Amino acid sequence: VISLTFLQAYAAPPFPPSWVPLSEKGKIPFRVTGAGDNPNLTGLYLAYMLPLLLVGWESKNGYWKKIESSCSGILFFLSLPALIFTFSRTSWVAAVFTLVFYWLPNEKGKIIRLILVIIIIICIFPPLVARILHHPFQSGTFEYRVRIWKETWGLVQKHPVTGVGKEALIFHLHHTQTMRADHLHNLYLQLIVEKGIPSLFIIFWMVYNFILIPSSRSIHQSSLLERGIRAALLGQLVAGLTESVWNPPLLHFLFWFGFALLRED
Repeated sequence: VISLTFLQAYAAPPFPPSWVPLSEKGKIPFRVTGAGDNPNLTGLYLAYMLPLLLVGWESKNGYWKKIESSCSGILFFLSLPALIFTFSRTSWVAAVFTLVFYWLPNEKGKIIRLILVIIIIICIFPPLVARILHHPFQSGTFEYRVRIWKETWGLVQKHPVTGVGKEALIFHLHHTQTMRADHLHNLYLQLIVEKGIPSLFIIFWMVYNFILIPSSRSIHQSSLLERGIRAALLGQLVAGLTESVWNPPLLHFLFWFGFALLRED
């Protein structure tokens, strides 16, 4: 994924016009789409992997562990520019939250350094400035999301408890003239529409009991892998505010695979 990202960035290939709104054309040189032909999906995958690569980097016991640590560290630093080249704001936010979750509460110095690095990158990479300073809540992509949310809210009002199911939702999206979409660009709204409001409470209960509460324990009581997985999962949940992160099979699998690893004990 990282190699393909750099190759695409070097070649500066043409990307589908829909990936860049008219107001930002000429300001963004390219958007790498990755193997999935989708910059947002590629960015979310990289954001998920960041804390896991940090785990590998910080594990240095034994000869082979040192080699693994070096490789993980290299991949971590290569992932950062690869993530930037996706120009996916949701992925950027998810990545920042992921790293903050990973370093809290006992490594606040690294969080400060992260903020300084972000400021430096913004200063030396003008396209990044254009992407960040352009009002995200006034962009065409956000307006498109809001339109989808409004169009589907009626389904929640009609079926608040049971939902309409995935097939009925897809049928509704494909046959609404004002939009053509495969998902709702919001994990939580999609859960409510498909499975009803109770499903959202179940997910919140699972996140609170199995991710947030264990995360509040002392850093010495959690292994590096546990911290990394929890940070990756929480980052994806943050991204779920503007993306249906469980719609792509890869991200859906990675989330529940990570959740299963946490419950292994």
